[in-house]
Amino acid sequence: MDNWDGQARRCPDRSLPPEIYVSVPPQRFSLLFVGAFAASGTALITAYQSGEPWFYLCSLMIALLACLRGWDVRQYQKCRARILDSAAAAKWERRYVAGAAAHVLLLGMWCLVAFSKTSDPFVQIFSFALTLAYMIGISGCNFASNLLVLAQIICAGVPMTAALLLVGGWYYAVFAFVLVPFFASLKFISDRLRRVLLDAVIAGRDVAGSRPVSIPPSTTCRTACAWSMPKGRSSSAIGGCANCSVCPTT
Repeated sequence: MDNWDGQARRCPDRSLPPEIYVSVPPQRFSLLFVGAFAASGTALITAYQSGEPWFYLCSLMIALLACLRGWDVRQYQKCRARILDSAAAAKWERRYVAGAAAHVLLLGMWCLVAFSKTSDPFVQIFSFALTLAYMIGISGCNFASNLLVLAQIICAGVPMTAALLLVGGWYYAVFAFVLVPFFASLKFISDRLRRVLLDAVIAGRDVAGSRPVSIPPSTTCRTACAWSMPKGRSSSAIGGCANCSVCPTT
């Protein structure tokens, strides 16, 4: 366990045992269309409100990208059973990261256009609020991949910060600098959640010996710790979670 913890801090994903690393990507493909088409719809609202042609283009690009990523999901599902090693899983991880990074980049550019091309407060607040809300979800939904978290923070954070700085004035400049610790906290929270989850899963593998281990869908720290206990035992039976220090005792 100590060896894993040291490796995880240096390279959270690629140093994972293959049977665990392979099981991580499927969780990131869920609920893709809900967020994408919601973003496309809100961009369309701002286009209608302001009449700015760039907003129509942003809305169209977000929708087209969602369809392309949906096709990519189907390709992944077709060959899921043949992905048995880290190299094959890394290929699909990179494809997913590219699509997710492009999505948040479009949201960031939508913000940038809102602040640089219009002076409508509704359009500016609407675009910024939705992009910020999407960013908040990174640490809760995508924490399993360090590469994915980092790519999304950069692709959305840079244009969002630039949008505020373009407006000018001290207040907007202060707002832009406030975003820096916000994005840093997203990264730190994601790293912490990833270590808690993977430590629990690897501890379960060590206890179970050679029993195959993978991360089940919709796993939380609590359920991962309970799931990784030896058969016939539970975390409550031993006075709490034996695999991490976060889960409360019951």
